[in-house]
Formats: sequence, structure tokens, C-alpha cells
Amino acid sequence: LFSSLLIVAALLFAAACGSAPSSPNAAPKVPIFDGLGTITWPLSTKVALAQAYFDQGLRLAYAFNHGEAIESYEEAARLDPNFAMAYAKLSALYGNIGESERAIDYGRKAFERRDRVSEREKHYIATRYYTWITGEVDKELEVLAQWKRAYPRDSTPYNYEGVTNGLLGQ
Repeated sequence: LFSSLLIVAALLFAAACGSAPSSPNAAPKVPIFDGLGTITWPLSTKVALAQAYFDQGLRLAYAFNHGEAIESYEEAARLDPNFAMAYAKLSALYGNIGESERAIDYGRKAFERRDRVSEREKHYIATRYYTWITGEVDKELEVLAQWKRAYPRDSTPYNYEGVTNGLLGQ
């Protein structure tokens, strides 16, 4: 009985402190903002609200509102815990603001979920993983070559290749 009371007390304390894990069924913690534009990237999630938060994260990130974009991507991941691209974008943003441990953690989460996504999403996730998580530039360049062949009009692999070549002094 005493141990049961301790467990209940610990759970109540965690909930009061805000550290208890949030259920995907809980009310959203982040608002959906109006007037941010129409940029969208339809992805492999079946949760419409998670997609809406992801798209909001894109719009905020493109406007360099990284903190708000992170909150939107985290909400997308909370609503759909298997939303690989939400984790990939969190990895990118945390890397951009210098929070390497979080960037690595989210990059690994995205890579672990890559079997549930489209080919284009796999390319994005694998590129980020091999570049920033493992440092396997040869694998990154291989993925970029595949990506460019599959989606020759997508500018993203060309951008990543340019950054990588610049870092390599080429």
C-alpha cells in the first residue's frame, strides 16, 4: 500500500511540474497561427493536426523563428510519435542553434523511423543522419546522388551537396 501511495504521489508531482510525458490525445500546447503563409510539405503522417504543426514549423523556420518552429515540430512529434520528418527537422534546428546533443538525439529518432516514410523523406533523413550524426560523408554523397536522380527538380539535394563540398574545400 505504501509503495502504491509513493507511486501515485510521484506521478502527481511529475504532472504538477510538467515533466510527465504528454499523451498524443492531450490538448495541443502550441497554437496554430494564422497569416504565416501557405508553405506545405505533405508527408507520411496520418495525423492531420501533426501535419499542420509540421507545416507551421516550416513557415516559422523559414522566417528564422527557430524557437517557435521547434515548438511546432515538437507538437507534431507529440501528436504523431512516429512522425520521422518532425524529428528530422528538430534535429536540423537544434543543430542550427548549437544544441548538438538534442540534434543528435532527434536525428537518431528520425533515422530509426525512416522505414515508415516516402522515398523523398528517406533521402532527407538519411542525408542529415550521415552528415551530422555519423559524419559518413561518403554515404551522404551516395544518398544525395540517388536523391538527385529520383527528384532532379528538387533543389534540396543540390543545396546539401554544395554545403558538403564547401566543408570539404571543393
